Amino acid sequence: MLPAFFRTIAFVTCSILSCSIFGQDAPTKVSSNSLLSKPDSWFQSEEGKTICQNIVTWQNKEGGWWKALNVAVPRDPSSPIPKDDWHQNSTIDNRATYTEIRVLSRAFRLTNMESFKNSALLGIDFLLQAQYPNGGWPQRFPLPNNYGRHITFNDGAMLGVMRLLSEIRDSKADFLWVDAARREKARVAFELGVDCILRSQYVRNGVPTAWCQQHDAKDLAPVSARAYELPSLSGSESTDILMLLMEVEKPNERIIHAVRSGIEWIQASKIEGKELRSTIDANGKKDRALVDEKGARSLWARFYDLETNLPFYCGRDGVKKDRLEDIESERRNGYSWIGVWGNKALDRYRHWSKIHAP
Repeated sequence: MLPAFFRTIAFVTCSILSCSIFGQDAPTKVSSNSLLSKPDSWFQSEEGKTICQNIVTWQNKEGGWWKALNVAVPRDPSSPIPKDDWHQNSTIDNRATYTEIRVLSRAFRLTNMESFKNSALLGIDFLLQAQYPNGGWPQRFPLPNNYGRHITFNDGAMLGVMRLLSEIRDSKADFLWVDAARREKARVAFELGVDCILRSQYVRNGVPTAWCQQHDAKDLAPVSARAYELPSLSGSESTDILMLLMEVEKPNERIIHAVRSGIEWIQASKIEGKELRSTIDANGKKDRALVDEKGARSLWARFYDLETNLPFYCGRDGVKKDRLEDIESERRNGYSWIGVWGNKALDRYRHWSKIHAP
C-alpha cells in the first residue's frame, strides 16, 4: 500500500482531472453505465468525446474491459496491471464490457470518430471469441482457474451480452454501422446462447424447473461461485432468463416449453405472507429480517435447494441455513437474498401466453 502522503497526492490528482472535465462539484468517479442515459448532445460535446476516449484507453488488449472503472480519467499506461484475476482478465460481470461497447457504438454514430468505432468492434470480437462452443459465456476471459470460468447468469452477465448481440443482429440504431459479417456472427452467437440456456434448465425427477446463477462450462450442471453462492436454483436469475426467452420474436417449441416450465417453477416457489424488513438498532446499525406480513407481495429467494426446492441462506462459511436470521450480519445485510423478482416474469407471461397458447 502507498504511504499516506502519496495516496493523498494520487487522490488530489484524480480529483483535479475529474473536476476539469465535469466541474468543481462533480463526482470524482464516473461509471460507463451512467453514460447510457446521457442525451445525444452530450456525446457530441467535448466533455462527452473526452470521456468516451477515456473508455478507449481502458480497453484491454484482448478487447474487453475490467469492471468498476473510473472513466472520468484515462488509463495510465505506465501503471502496472494488478496481479489479481479481475485485472488479468476482462469480464462481463457488473455490466462490464458490453456496456462500454454500447457507449462507444453510440458515440461513433453521433461523432463518426474512428477510435470509437475501432474500439467497439474490438469489443464485439472479444465477446464472440469468449463464447464457449456450447453457447455459454464465462464471467471472465481469458479463462481464470476459478469460478470465473463458469457459464454465468449471475447479475445478468450472459444475458447482457446476448441482448447486445441481438441489437447488433437486428441493426438497431446504434449498430447500423456494424458490418454484415459481424451481424451474422452475432445472430449465430445469440442462437447458440439460447440453446445453452435451454439445455441448462435444471431437470428434477424428469420435470424442467429453473436455472442456477452459474453452470459448469462442460456438463451445464449447477455449480458454486463464491463461498455463499452454492449450487441451487435462483429466483432472481431464473426470472431474468425467462424474460429474455419471452423476448424471442418467433419462439420455437423448445423455447415455449422452457418458458412454461420455468413459469410453473416460479409459481410453485413463491414465498407468501412474508416481508423483508429493515430495522435500525439503538446503535444506528442496520439489520434485515424476514417477518410475517399478511397481504404482502409474493417474494422469491435468491437460492432454492436443488432437490427439496426449499429456500436457503448462506454465510461466508458456506453452510446452508433455513433462516436469513441465522447467517452473519455482514452477509445478511450485504446481499440480495429475497426479492419480488418473479412478479415481473408472471406479469409478462400473462401477455406472452395469449400469443403462444398451447
